[in-house]
Amino acid sequence: PEWRSSSVTLEPMPGNFIAAAWVATPTFGMGSRQHIRFSISEDGGLTWAPSTCVMHGLCPLWSPVLLYDSGAVRSHSAYQGLPGQARPAAAEGRLLLFYSESRKVVSLGGDLKLVESRDRGVS
Repeated sequence: PEWRSSSVTLEPMPGNFIAAAWVATPTFGMGSRQHIRFSISEDGGLTWAPSTCVMHGLCPLWSPVLLYDSGAVRSHSAYQGLPGQARPAAAEGRLLLFYSESRKVVSLGGDLKLVESRDRGVS
């Protein structure tokens, strides 16, 4: 089928990586075939890996938002050491994908969902 894309979100990550997610919708109609696709660039956006369907729901999925969490904020807020003492190394980063899924009918909004990856979106 022919697809159209909308709601593109891009998120830079360390090492010149960029993650992208978007809503893919059939050219005609929406329904349960609407889904979220994902791709990654390892060269700052010059080339992209083939996209994959990362989320497919029984009802349409909407408004993907990507966020790369390096772990620095978690490490900093949890650290209560002495002044001048080095802070522990940040936890390994994680890529977060937030989106919403309609409930029973095709409408914007719905339940907020989260998918987490610790390998730059490979899994």
